[in-house]
Amino acid sequence: MRELTKAEEEVMQTSNIYYKALKISDVSVCQAAILAFLMLVFSVSCQKREDVQQPLIFSDFPGGNIKIDSIRTDTVYWQPDLRDNTSQDWFYWYFAVESKVPVRLTFISTKRNVMTNAGPAISYDQGKHWQWLAKDFDASKNIFSVDLPGDGKQIRLSLAMPYLESNLHQFLSKKALHKKLRTDTLCITDGGRVVERITLGPDTSEVLHKLLFTARHHSCEMMANYVMEGMIEHLADEVEMLGLECVFIPFVDKDGVEDGDQGKYRIPRDHNRDYEGTSLYASTAAIRDWVPNWSEGKLRFAIDLHCPWVKNENNEHIYFVGKATGRHAEKEREFARLLEKNRAGELDYFYEPGGYLPFGEGWNVAGNYAQGKSFTSWISETEDMEFSMALEFPYALNRDQIITAGNARSFGKDLARAIIEWIQNFANATQTDLSSDTGLPGHS
Repeated sequence: MRELTKAEEEVMQTSNIYYKALKISDVSVCQAAILAFLMLVFSVSCQKREDVQQPLIFSDFPGGNIKIDSIRTDTVYWQPDLRDNTSQDWFYWYFAVESKVPVRLTFISTKRNVMTNAGPAISYDQGKHWQWLAKDFDASKNIFSVDLPGDGKQIRLSLAMPYLESNLHQFLSKKALHKKLRTDTLCITDGGRVVERITLGPDTSEVLHKLLFTARHHSCEMMANYVMEGMIEHLADEVEMLGLECVFIPFVDKDGVEDGDQGKYRIPRDHNRDYEGTSLYASTAAIRDWVPNWSEGKLRFAIDLHCPWVKNENNEHIYFVGKATGRHAEKEREFARLLEKNRAGELDYFYEPGGYLPFGEGWNVAGNYAQGKSFTSWISETEDMEFSMALEFPYALNRDQIITAGNARSFGKDLARAIIEWIQNFANATQTDLSSDTGLPGHS
């Protein structure tokens, strides 16, 4: 058996922690030294994970992401694994720790701006339920600590509150929803995964209006899916009486979601810049192929759900991103005002200030779309479309309000109430226009 390198000897002398990495090709030089030591340990002792007494850090589960730079005693120096996002620093991460001995682990990020101002999210049941780790968190220090009781149970930590395929399937299994929606396959990804398409609405012959809602064009933007859950729950009881068909695509970048990628600024372009020329990804190609035939001139609007940057100014309040000028821009503003009017949940939404970012202002300018056309820009060209917008929903803070999975769902219901009122107003206006043309009285 070969002798240990100097780096491996240093790891042996300073680390009380085992790190399990997924892809050797992805790791840094420091990680390679750690991995070499771990492989030696496991080859000699043939220990299984459950037999290891030292604390373990791992990410070999759906959505997992971490890169370890070094370990010093009970302090872990780490950063998010950017993978194919090499043009910009980004901030998604998600990993687990466990220990059979009581210990406090301290995690120090070697990259800035990878934590929200609410700190890390923590789960004690393998990602089923989440809460924020600490109050009064100071994200500028790039450090947090976790106390492991020594019971060998997993504690998971993440940028925010991960939402994966397993969360969606659990949501769709609810008896109250089971008979009200239809789930089929939009496409199969390059990774062999199903991209789900969820439909609420009456039989095709009774559909008067169609709406389309998407999420996770950028795979890291997890909080958007909790909003979508709330929308589906509220709209499920309303669509038939309105002659409304709503289609939801929860995971446009399904492979990125399950693999734990950043998604944003993916090389050579990400999913939300893949709507011109020949699409690179199966899901965006499928959307472009399916929508024109499905819409039938009845598609009124589309909303693409996103999360903004990680924290601070312009990233800690809910806002719409406009994609049009003229008449379409006024339709966008009209809908944003309806959301403010219909807000009944815990989270605030204000049209002014900051609740609507029109095209041409701030970051929402042509140069931001140089990689390619976005979903909302592409779909706004569909026949009879009234408008299309992106919604930016923060990861952790809405102004001074702490965001949770629960109040994100409640906000989704507020959004659904605005959708219902908009459709009712549109239907009434259409009836008024028809009666003016025919001389017949309109319906109230």
